[in-house]
Amino acid sequence: MNRAGQRVSVSARLLSSMMRGSLLFAHAALLIALGVGWLTSGAAGLANAASGGAMVVLFFAAGQGVQVLAGELDPRAGLGLTLLSYLVRAALLAAALLAVQNSQQVADAFRPVPFCWGVGLVLAGWLSGMFWAHARLRIPVYDTDDVGPDEGSDRV
Repeated sequence: MNRAGQRVSVSARLLSSMMRGSLLFAHAALLIALGVGWLTSGAAGLANAASGGAMVVLFFAAGQGVQVLAGELDPRAGLGLTLLSYLVRAALLAAALLAVQNSQQVADAFRPVPFCWGVGLVLAGWLSGMFWAHARLRIPVYDTDDVGPDEGSDRV
């Protein structure tokens, strides 16, 4: 049961658990990326590593949140929501990167090495947290569609 008194589905609980693990590991990796950014390029490297890591966390957290919602919908509606979410997130990411590319002030402050460290470490942290959380889940298996042959049936 959630705070509103509604029953929470098994898939929503599983996806939420994986999201918490991903966020935990991603933020730990972000701290490492911030340190690398600071050591390689000072304050500018710190800002670049932070922006790269933040982009990864926002992109994947939004996607995982949509997956929790899509798991509660009809499969076709859930698939449509998931695909639409991905298209919107990819378009927003592209728009942000284009805006950065077209701004001379931001281009002067951009440091590709700390930015890539931020993206790479946080992405590795996100995936590691997801795998870590998934490996520790207890997944109940319910197969209500296949009830098996009736008692006394001739079918084998």
